[in-house]
Amino acid sequence: MILLVVAATVFFVAFRDVGLSGLTGLAPDPELMTGPIAFDIVIATAISWTVLSADFNRHARTQRDGIIGTAIGYTTSTVVAMTRSWRRTPSSSTAWSCRP
Repeated sequence: MILLVVAATVFFVAFRDVGLSGLTGLAPDPELMTGPIAFDIVIATAISWTVLSADFNRHARTQRDGIIGTAIGYTTSTVVAMTRSWRRTPSSSTAWSCRP
């Protein structure tokens, strides 16, 4: 509950002070997104979703069905999420950006 209150406060202050157009207009800073930081974000995201897959896995009829269903669902959702909205920026051969 505390985390929810903190997140709500951060969003409220950000939208009050900068607004949606100000937040979406922020230019990416390639010096801040280094390889190790990107790797850490990917690993942290994957680990954080493991708990959710384990929660749904408890409804499987057999252990084998749970393993297969989790593997297919997790792999599919990860591939779709990671490839759907990302593209290379024309200004740099190494930078990535999200489509608006």
